[in-house]
Amino acid sequence: MDWGTYASNAVVSGNSNGLLNVMDNYDKVKEFFAINLDAFIIAASLKYFGMDNIDSQPTINSFEPALKSATKTDKRKWLHEQISNLLDKFVMDGVSDLQSIHNELATPPPPRTEHCCRQPSCDKKFVYVKCLLRHELQVHGLELPSPVIAPEHSVDSKEKENVDADEIYEYGCLTLSLGLLLRDADDAVKEGDGERLSRVWKFLTFLYRVGGNNKYALAGLRLTASHLALLSPRQSHQLKWNRTAAAESGPGKRISRDLMVENNNLTAKGEIKALGFPNINNESIIKATRSTGSLQKILKMSNDDLGLSKRHTHHANKTRQDVFNRVLNQVHKQAAVFAYSPGRQYASFPGLKPIFKSINRKQLHSWIKRHKTKWHRQNRNFYRK
Repeated sequence: MDWGTYASNAVVSGNSNGLLNVMDNYDKVKEFFAINLDAFIIAASLKYFGMDNIDSQPTINSFEPALKSATKTDKRKWLHEQISNLLDKFVMDGVSDLQSIHNELATPPPPRTEHCCRQPSCDKKFVYVKCLLRHELQVHGLELPSPVIAPEHSVDSKEKENVDADEIYEYGCLTLSLGLLLRDADDAVKEGDGERLSRVWKFLTFLYRVGGNNKYALAGLRLTASHLALLSPRQSHQLKWNRTAAAESGPGKRISRDLMVENNNLTAKGEIKALGFPNINNESIIKATRSTGSLQKILKMSNDDLGLSKRHTHHANKTRQDVFNRVLNQVHKQAAVFAYSPGRQYASFPGLKPIFKSINRKQLHSWIKRHKTKWHRQNRNFYRK
């Protein structure tokens, strides 16, 4: 068994919810995904601080004795520095490539090199070497130049990279990177932070593109283009800050607008169904749907007054803490995911590498340029205004 993987952790912890079909059991799968991510975060922290378990003392990157008497500001600064170093070590690997990709896309392509004909009396120039060689052979009878024999090499660069890589370690880093990105997106929605949500979508655009989810990648690219160019400043502001709605009062209680619409539709369908088939007509449907918002508030107040708690989706025979401890033991002890050791790999994930390093820069540039040109033509009248 591939110890430390998501599926293995779900089996070992006895949490069958984690292996359900996510399309039909989103909340149950999401709950175990969160537990699994927490275990990876703690496992990476234990490795960073040189700790054997959560009860042991740090042996490296430890809290300096002088900081015990320092101000809260200094303590907070030290903590933020350690978190930043931890992220650079386990999470941000490969993300730095995005900056080089950005610089490459922003830099105009160099002018094409022209190749001159080898015949002294001929002044023709060619962009493509193949066309040059054909011209020289057919017009001037010049033979092809002798091929350059490449020196022999013992190990191919890709093969050497695979030998030196630790794919189990890469799996742990990838789990942290994607998990924290999704958690950041979820938290940005809860807080109604449109600016942060826009930044998250820039990362998601690359991930969807690499994963072959072209429709979602195009949606992310369109969102960024809308913020930067396609919409007016007023419309761009509305798009950025009106993507969530307050389901309840208080901080961290917002949800995405499309989810709120889905909840309203579900309540409205229940109201219409309760009318009975003989009573369903346009007038009764309009009355029922207009009362949907008020009905949802009444139901929530009734549930709060009666003390009705939400149904828990975790495994009936396991507490959340017990599941977490089992998963942490698998990740930190059994699999030693973050203990770098070249040559390790999972049978289920052969050839694993940082996802951002899988980006084909030439294809990405062509894809962005094609849609940018298309949207520019569609919005020509807007620019003229």
